[in-house]
Amino acid sequence: MDKDVEKIARSRNQPYAVVQRAKAWVWFKNERRSIKEIAFSLQRSEACVREWLHRIKDLGILGLYDRDPLKEGEIRNWSNQKTKPAKDVSPRQLELPIHGTNRSR
Repeated sequence: MDKDVEKIARSRNQPYAVVQRAKAWVWFKNERRSIKEIAFSLQRSEACVREWLHRIKDLGILGLYDRDPLKEGEIRNWSNQKTKPAKDVSPRQLELPIHGTNRSR
């Protein structure tokens, strides 16, 4: 498993999050880095890194991947999510500043 994880850690074709988790595992197992060092290097919390390492230890290489990935062509169900995607919402409705290049003279 470790050789496969090392390969994923160097990959440019895998999702960014998967590569980060693989790097965390390689650094922890092979380079004997501390969780604190790994968290700092990957700009994540120590709790997050600890969760990744436990998940990889328990599930093997499958622990690198998201727990509930969407299958190809599947549409995310937003009804049970805390936030919903913005549909046809203008910046004025969100009360955000508008940054434009048109200036009145």
